[in-house]
Formats: sequence, C-alpha cells, structure tokens
Amino acid sequence: MSWPVDAVAMHGDAGYADSAGPHQLLDHAALLQRTEIRSDAQAKLAGNPGYLTDRIHPGQLFGAMLGSPHPHVRILSIDTRAALQSPGVRAVVTAADIPGQKTYGYRTADRPFLCGEKVRCIADPVAAVAADTPAQAQAALALIRVDYEVLPTVDEMETAPAPRPCTRAAICCTAFAMRAAT
Repeated sequence: MSWPVDAVAMHGDAGYADSAGPHQLLDHAALLQRTEIRSDAQAKLAGNPGYLTDRIHPGQLFGAMLGSPHPHVRILSIDTRAALQSPGVRAVVTAADIPGQKTYGYRTADRPFLCGEKVRCIADPVAAVAADTPAQAQAALALIRVDYEVLPTVDEMETAPAPRPCTRAAICCTAFAMRAAT
C-alpha cells in the first residue's frame, strides 16, 4: 500500500490524531520513528502471546455451561442441588437466578443469557457452573437434572408454516432509520 508523499503537508505534523484527527492519512515514516516497541512484541512474534484466557491466577474460578441436547424444548424443571453439593463447586446459576432482563441482542434483545422456559437450538445454555477446577465444573454439569418437554422441530421446508406478515416491520424500520440518521 502506498500513501501520498505529501501526507504531512496535507494533514499536519507527524500524522498523529492530535494534529490530523482520526481517519486521516498518516506519514508512516514519522509515525514509525516515534513508535515505541510493545512490551509483548517478542512473545507475539514467537507465537506465544499469552492471551488473557491462558492466564491462571490464584483463587480463580473456572466456568462451564450446560447446553440443551435438544433443538426445541420447553424446560419443565431444573434441579441443581446435587451439583451445588459437588466438591469445589462455588455456584450454579440458572435463568431463575438472573435478576432483571434475561436477554441480549444486537438490534433486538431476543437471545437469552440462560434459557429458562424454552430452548430454540441444540446447545442453548441452560445452566452455568463455577468451580475451583475445570474438571470439577464439568463433573458438576453431569449432576444437573433438567426435565424437558420435547417440542416439534421444523427440519424440512414442506413442514414449515406459511410465512406471516411482520407486525413490527414499520416500528423496526423506523427505529433503524432514526439510528442511521444520527
């Protein structure tokens, strides 16, 4: 990639954001002269970057999620008592333990943190465990009992219901247009 030679003349000295603003062309030679070497550069170049998930600190807990084995079910009950009594387990959480809003999403908050009433996909999270070791967390998952009512799935186009008109289209499109205008 090549940049115009007169980038500094066009956008200020050294091409930094304080003089040229973000998204402006930079004089890369001046930028490289003023750049300090990152403290983790050698480790990253050697292929050992030490990601945050690789770090283990004393007293750190490890988590595990219990996912649904079925693609479409109604959750009738979740029994976590045995998992809570398991060695090393510090907490077991279900949707019933989450206060307030229990969903998230980019445009529409329609994805549950933990499913509490209905599962819409295989592996949707139903419960979470925090334990002293990863093995203890996995062992506790096996002790959680979930009663499901299996619901019909749509797995072929011929069995899918006919499309319904969207009742929220005007609201969603208007809200999206308003956000895009700001």
